[in-house]
Order: sequence, then C-alpha cells, then structure tokens
Amino acid sequence: MKEKKVGEFIAKCRKDKNLTQEQLADSVGVTGASISKWENGRNLPDTIYFDALSNELGVSVLELMNGERFPEDSVPASSLNKALEECLSTYKIKERKKRHKIISILTVIFLILMLSLFLLFYINNYNKFRIYSLTSDDLMYNASGVLSITNEKNLLMISGLECNGCDDIKIYDAEIRLYVGEKMIYKEGDISNYKKNDGKYDNLNQFLHSIFINIQEEKNNSEYVLESIEKNQLILIINYIDEDEMEYNGTVLFKLLENASSSKILY
Repeated sequence: MKEKKVGEFIAKCRKDKNLTQEQLADSVGVTGASISKWENGRNLPDTIYFDALSNELGVSVLELMNGERFPEDSVPASSLNKALEECLSTYKIKERKKRHKIISILTVIFLILMLSLFLLFYINNYNKFRIYSLTSDDLMYNASGVLSITNEKNLLMISGLECNGCDDIKIYDAEIRLYVGEKMIYKEGDISNYKKNDGKYDNLNQFLHSIFINIQEEKNNSEYVLESIEKNQLILIINYIDEDEMEYNGTVLFKLLENASSSKILY
C-alpha cells in the first residue's frame, strides 16, 4: 500500500536524522500521534505538510510522495506526474469514504430523532395527529424532513440538505428560503448583503450541511401556517454566489407522504 511505503520511508528518514517523533512533530506543526499514524501507514500526511516534512527529513517532496530516495538527476517529469496523480487519487478516495461515513451517521441519527418524535407524538396525541414524511424528486438536491400536525402543536423539521456533485463548488455567500405557497416561513443567510470576498463557507455542501430547519407552532396563535402545507406546495429555495461571483439558484419541491394518522399507522 502507498501509505505503508511512505510511512516506512518517513520513519527511516527521521531515524537517520536522529529525531524523535515528538521533535519531528514540533518542527512540522502536528502532534506526535499524527507522526505515529503516518509512520504506521494508517494514513498519508496532508499535502500542506509536504514541504515542512521534506525540509526536516532532508528529502525532496517527490521522494516523500513516492516513499523512496532517487539518485541525483534521475527523476523524470513523468515520475512526478505519476506521483502527484497517485497521491491525489488516494486523498480523494479517503475523503469520499470519510464523507460517506459522516453522512451515514447523520442519517441514522436523523432517523432515530424522527422515530423518537413519532413515538412521542403518538403517545401524547393518540387519535389526534397526522405525521408526514417530506420527500423530493429533485435530481440535484437531496433533502428530507417530517411534518407533524397535532391538536396542541405543529412541527416541521428539515435536514440532510446536499447538492449532488457539488463538492468542488466554492461559494462566497449563500441563502436558504422556505415557502408555503407564497408565504416565506424560514430564511438562513442573505446574499443581497454580499460583499466581495466576504464568504464564510468553503463550499456549497458545507453550507447546506449546516442547515437544520426546526419550526414549531403552538396552537395559541390565530394563524397556523404549517397546517396549510397539506394544501399548499412546500418550496425550498437555494441561492448562492460562486467563486466567480455568479449567482445561482435551485428549487426543491417537497411532497408529503403520510406515515401516521389518528390511531392508525400506515406502512
């Protein structure tokens, strides 16, 4: 494996320099545990540490990436390109696995929360509630949620927002707006106040993953907006300004799927 070869090379060069893992970690700007993981082949160093590592170990970045020393004047440009491609490929695979693992964990947590809410409302509002799952057929954006209508309280929760294939989209600013028909009931961010290079998110999905919509209505109000979702379209608007300062927008139309009503559970 690439990780093992590079790790063994780092360990050998460090020992040749009579450095401890802690000494090397201090020089590079990481923890001793990180050095240990690299040397044991558990993962590769991040590219931002390549220059510092190569300087401390007395090797070139190319030698570090390949996990071996090269004779002087014997490294062709094709070897550099191959090393870079292999390194980037390894990082992409690791980042993809890490992202999928995080999404899976968040999905499980979300489902547990939904089940807990369902049980809570079912027990406290027997024969007095309607619960819906929110779904969408949008090919670009993923989103999920739940709508609960009871005699005492209405509740709307939406999370799991993600743009398919948008991991590399850098943004300066973004906003989320949620409508029931033509009435806006939620807003996050405001691109109308955008100032050049004033963005706070690295990419679009980082912004979307941070969104968790939780709207509650107590039945002491004269107007119950959430109940009107059963008759009006629930619409999520996503607007953002990319790194080229171009404005884009997307629309997610939610559908309601009844999961439970009164004392009958629907499967």
